[in-house]
Order: sequence, then C-alpha cells, then structure tokens
Amino acid sequence: MADKNECAPAFWSKPKQIALIAVPKLRQDDRGRKMVEPVPSIAVVTRKETGMRYFFNVKSEAFDEIDKEGSDFPDVAAAHQEAVRSAREMVAELVLNDDRIDGMRYEIADEANEVVATVWFRDVLKLD
Repeated sequence: MADKNECAPAFWSKPKQIALIAVPKLRQDDRGRKMVEPVPSIAVVTRKETGMRYFFNVKSEAFDEIDKEGSDFPDVAAAHQEAVRSAREMVAELVLNDDRIDGMRYEIADEANEVVATVWFRDVLKLD
C-alpha cells in the first residue's frame, strides 16, 4: 500500500509516446521493380492522438493506493466504465473475504493528476 502523501510525478502531465508503428518504405530496385525496404522507418504515435492516460487510485479512510502505471482510454467515459467494471470485481472479492467496502472508491485521475471522476464501490452494487 502506498503512502497517503504519494502523488503522481510531474512528468505524467506531459504527452507521452505510447506506440511505435513500423511503416515500410517502398523503393525501386535496379530494374524498376517496387520493393519494401528491409529496415522499416518508425512513425511515432502520441497519446494525444489516441486518447489519454487515466490512473485508478484506490482510496478509503484507511489507505490510499496510487496507480503509478495508468491505462489509456479514448475519453473519461471509457475510463469510468472500466473503473465500474473493476470496482465490481474488487467488491466481489472483498465480500468473499468479509471485508468492509464502505468508503472505498476509485478516484480516476488524468495525466495532470487531477481527479476527473470518482466511482464509489458501494454504488456499483445492485441491491434492488
């Protein structure tokens, strides 16, 4: 479990490179035939082009667990949907272990470490 005062490093707020895509170069041989270069050039795709990184920090009255890796999602709605799914899994495990869920939540933070959404574990239960 992480220290309650721990926070995301400042460099997370800057756009990061997330994927390298091989882009084959075409060339012509001595006879004019088109050939693919044996060593591909690399195109860099930035997170800004593909979405954002969101961090699912688990919070409760007793502890804070900071997500240092995060996950890429196209938008906040997709990150929220994944947090709800993940919270349901965690609630199931907590219930099986006879642990309390009261006060537990995901605080979804963006790359600037700003909380953009909160998913309370008690809210993912269907009690009707």
